[in-house]
Amino acid sequence: MANSVDEETLVATIQNDPRVQVLEDKEQKCVAALAQALLHVEEDEDSRALFDDAGALIRYLRARKWNLEAAEEMIRKTAAWRKAYGLWEVRAGSGKDILEIQNVTGKIYVRGFDLEGRPIIVIKPRHENSSDVKGMLLNSVYAMERAVACIERYENEALRTGTFVMDGKVTSTGKFVVLIECNEFSISNMPSPSVGSEFITIMQNHFPAARQSVPHQPTICFHAALQCLGHVHGPNHIGKIPSC
Repeated sequence: MANSVDEETLVATIQNDPRVQVLEDKEQKCVAALAQALLHVEEDEDSRALFDDAGALIRYLRARKWNLEAAEEMIRKTAAWRKAYGLWEVRAGSGKDILEIQNVTGKIYVRGFDLEGRPIIVIKPRHENSSDVKGMLLNSVYAMERAVACIERYENEALRTGTFVMDGKVTSTGKFVVLIECNEFSISNMPSPSVGSEFITIMQNHFPAARQSVPHQPTICFHAALQCLGHVHGPNHIGKIPSC
């Protein structure tokens, strides 16, 4: 655990971060309070690039509508999930062989930005090539991590050049979008319900940067799959998914 001087420095660094400075006063206080509350790290938590990152703190607070206790609970659960999942090892290259197999058909990847500057995760269910549930989820988590990396890269560049502004773009919203290409989606290439359910759970609970999922040309089969997932995650959430 860091000493008191290091702790004071960390909190001050977060408070002085340009991403925090452009927030309203009450929001700045929330960020500082969350940073202070997260100085103590539990043994089952991996706090790296999470508790000490102003952008991450803001994303979790926004996800919980600036409710400090709810945001702390959410971010601590993510830290525990990261450690149990071995996310840092994945970032370092663990599971490379599995990812190569999962990615060979191009069924999920990060490519381009929407009109508001948010990174896009493209999912093409028709290219599903695996029945390895753990591998499929690892590939999905990897894609979400790449989308967050895009957000962080743009944020860091804006901070470096002094151009960070609250303009609704990726540099200030910290969001990514999931685009699901539904053409040729059918029972034969549909991922198992357990994979879809776990994907949604991980995205909801541990990736507050997720903005929304947008199905492109959804089929009857896709709508049936959504209804099944709605029984698990609630129709209110699933019903918010727009179509294009």
